[in-house]
Amino acid sequence: MGRQRIEVHKLEKASNPQVTFSKRRFGVFKKASELCTLSGAEIALIVDSPAKKTYSFGYPSMEAVIDRYENMNAPLANNGNTEQLMEAARRRQTHYLMAELDAINEDLHKETLKRKVLNKKEKAGQTQNWYERSVDCINDKEQLNFFKNVLRELGDMVAQHSEMLRQKQVGLMQQNAAMVQQAELMQQNTTIGAIRDLMQPRAAAARPFYRGNSSSSNVMNPYGPMPSSSPLPPPAEPWNPNLESRQFF
Repeated sequence: MGRQRIEVHKLEKASNPQVTFSKRRFGVFKKASELCTLSGAEIALIVDSPAKKTYSFGYPSMEAVIDRYENMNAPLANNGNTEQLMEAARRRQTHYLMAELDAINEDLHKETLKRKVLNKKEKAGQTQNWYERSVDCINDKEQLNFFKNVLRELGDMVAQHSEMLRQKQVGLMQQNAAMVQQAELMQQNTTIGAIRDLMQPRAAAARPFYRGNSSSSNVMNPYGPMPSSSPLPPPAEPWNPNLESRQFF
């Protein structure tokens, strides 16, 4: 099978045109330099990149070619002049090297951006499944420091959670002890109240009581007639020995 023809169209992705421009510009400048060397033609190239940067290539120089274009009747450059040819060769080589350097710098810039994106993705993957990776396969000091910081943060989180659980357990134990003490106090008060009720004497039954003389017929005395009160004897006078009667014989 022969070479297949590639369809040429504008690239849609934002990063592709700049990369393609860098590669193709280098090739165009190289072809122009080879054409100048092989045929001695005077060539001037001005290229504007998608990033609004301007690049140029000229043989024997941009000024000479532009002047030649503006002055169509000017004489051709003397190709036999060795000094002019050497100066043109130096300029051509300088432009060639500058173009190659610019292409390398642009490629380096693109690779740097790609590397940053890959590093972000790699760090995101390490954050998700970092504990599943083997420590023996880690050779980067930055990754080791990253895992060290993650382990330290994880340890702090575990310690805080453990302290919260301990405080919660202490609170539950204190609440349980208070409830037990309250239940014991209620039971003790109930027992003391029951004992007091048992020890308290019962009230005596009320009996009817009637006042009045027992001889009255209209007064009812359920306990029978009350005895009549007899008058009390007068109190005895105190004994005086001087008043005692004497017997005379």
